[in-house]
Amino acid sequence: MKRIAAIILLAITLLLCGCSNHRVRRIRLNGSALRETYSECIGESTTVRNMSDDSSDFYRLTQLPVYEIIPRQLTPEEFREFAEAFGAAEGVYDTEWDYTYATNGVAAVYMGKSLDYAGYEIRLSCGTDNVPYVPVSDERLEEIAWEVFNRIPFLKGLDYEYVGQVGERAVTSPSGFKFIECVRVKFRRLVDGIPVNGNDMCQMYINGAGVYEVDMYVYDYKKSGMMDVVPYKTALENVREPDGMVIPAEQKHMKGKADTMTVESTKLFYMNQYYDDFEDEGMILQPYYSLKGTLSNSTGSAEFYSLIIAIPNKYTYKEKLYTDEDCC
Repeated sequence: MKRIAAIILLAITLLLCGCSNHRVRRIRLNGSALRETYSECIGESTTVRNMSDDSSDFYRLTQLPVYEIIPRQLTPEEFREFAEAFGAAEGVYDTEWDYTYATNGVAAVYMGKSLDYAGYEIRLSCGTDNVPYVPVSDERLEEIAWEVFNRIPFLKGLDYEYVGQVGERAVTSPSGFKFIECVRVKFRRLVDGIPVNGNDMCQMYINGAGVYEVDMYVYDYKKSGMMDVVPYKTALENVREPDGMVIPAEQKHMKGKADTMTVESTKLFYMNQYYDDFEDEGMILQPYYSLKGTLSNSTGSAEFYSLIIAIPNKYTYKEKLYTDEDCC
């Protein structure tokens, strides 16, 4: 009897520690921090329809690997190779926290964690930041970005996807002439095919001369166990009251609360919210669902992203905000 009780106690202990002994600093996807709160658009009478063709892939999901987040620290040799790839291999300037290679206006900068708690920032400036952006097709914009991305030595062998244009910088000249100075495009890391949002990023700024600045935070991920996840069916049941919701203002053409909430597609993401002060507490990649669809009533429609944290409450112990680029 004592042996049976011990086995049961061990099973309970393993269940509660199913995250490979890593507590999770729970993210808080807070709709009130966004331009629109879902309570303004969704009511108790709003009917949910699931039309997502790819949602069936998530019904079978019960567990995911636990990945510890390790900020990637380049060796001096790796950083010099990066600088040389873009013609900036002279004029070394070192401080206690960072070092720079600069040649003929091209600068490669490496900044240590003492300056930024999220990790090690790696930046490339090409010295062509005064050339106004000349509009090109989406296909050509992607080609320009990949041409530069593929020249970055320390990213070879890592899995990334091109997200596309995520912003632009508009400028008004002293004479009142308005123009687009540059656009910002983004690459996103993939881990086991799942996109990673948050701190892990590679962004490029493109103007009329091409890519003139690259900004990166790179991480390694160490598999250290398995973790239960919230079933997709549960996430779908909570789509009206999610952990957070994004309703893009430019896609809102509706007044009042929606009669119907139609889920059209579902994606699973990881969130990297590494922060240096918490590194001893088991910072891991944190999964969440993003359910995209349309709200509608007699006045019109609106696009929405309903965000559901996929980590069960038993693993979590503190909340943290996210950024509003992490919806899709």
